[in-house]
Amino acid sequence: MDQDLSGRSPCASDKHTGWIIWLHDLGQTGNSWAHLPLQLSDSAPWIKWSTPSAASAAVTAHGGRSMPSWFDVAELPIPSGQEIGIDGELRISDSALR
Repeated sequence: MDQDLSGRSPCASDKHTGWIIWLHDLGQTGNSWAHLPLQLSDSAPWIKWSTPSAASAAVTAHGGRSMPSWFDVAELPIPSGQEIGIDGELRISDSALR
């Protein structure tokens, strides 16, 4: 397969010299971030990207509901639907009101 290497850095070798493994958030999958390597690969063609997906498991902080998770989370530091303001106060987020 022929590759167009015209946009590559002149310092880059033909092999990857760096590797970024991007881990997704609780409840997401690697597919949620699959666009990231596509957007950034032209800027850094010497970097290999991996966006793996965690297996589904029961998550204590979500009442034992099964979801993609790298590990069990006993409790969330900020309750779902709330946020910490710049003043340090805990309040309901705008997105929770929709």
